[in-house]
Amino acid sequence: GLLALEGELTPILVQMVKSANMNGLLDSDSLTDCQQKVKARLHEIMQNDQQFIQDDYHKLAPTGSPSLVNSMKVIENPVQTCDKVYALIQSLTSQIRKRLEDPKSA
Repeated sequence: GLLALEGELTPILVQMVKSANMNGLLDSDSLTDCQQKVKARLHEIMQNDQQFIQDDYHKLAPTGSPSLVNSMKVIENPVQTCDKVYALIQSLTSQIRKRLEDPKSA
């Protein structure tokens, strides 16, 4: 479907996101009280620099949702995992910059 669009792709995608009323979903001003509590709790959880323990699984996945439990097992330590993701994104952007500067290096 995107190949059929004419014109610059970036402005088209931006307009699609805006028209889907997606802008502002993470803005604090537009959140309900419940959403604010969930956001604060997630922020608190992501600041723990330790492995998830059994008690965390009971608190964060009380229903035993397999997808949530599996995600927690993959994450192991939220702070260390965020650091890894940050480093990977830095590496990726660095590689993109290098290839933009010298397209023949690819």
